[in-house]
Amino acid sequence: MNPTDSEIQLKIGRDVESVGWSWIWVFDPGEPAVPSFAYTIGLFRTFSHPEVVVVGLPESTSHAVLEAVFDSVESGARYASGSVSDEILNGFSVRFEDVSSVLAEENLVQAFVFNSGEVEVLQMVWPEKNGKFPGDDGAPSWLEERQKLHS
Repeated sequence: MNPTDSEIQLKIGRDVESVGWSWIWVFDPGEPAVPSFAYTIGLFRTFSHPEVVVVGLPESTSHAVLEAVFDSVESGARYASGSVSDEILNGFSVRFEDVSSVLAEENLVQAFVFNSGEVEVLQMVWPEKNGKFPGDDGAPSWLEERQKLHS
């Protein structure tokens, strides 16, 4: 582990201890075609709940969405693959889907370090303005690509 990782993990540990969770924003300024994403760290340890990743939203929106997920889980909600919630985005439903272990380990590195390699991950998938999710009939083609985790 390099010193930067240690500093990051110390901050994550302090966040989880004081408020129950932390989050990480991931982006590649050199590769704008790869969608940015954000994910929780601490839901697994604090609530035995899968960590949650959201892809393709701006940083401030991602934080607000993940904070809403945390608040919902803290209040007793439990999400699994296929769960739908109207509690996260005002006026829209969101859906939760499994993330393959390979994609999860490649992309949510700090969650795996924090949880000593033992963590489940769900992706919170958001709809476009007409309520269509990626893969739905009539959903715009950009929607799936914008929410895709890359390896």
